[in-house]
Amino acid sequence: MTSAASTFALSSAALHSSCALAYSVLTDSRASS
Repeated sequence: MTSAASTFALSSAALHSSCALAYSVLTDSRASS
């Protein structure tokens, strides 16, 4: 695997997890209110 491909994979995984975290926080605050 090239460094460009591994960098892309890591950044996309980080983006996905941060989006999932933000989504869960938003839905949790919406449900509690």
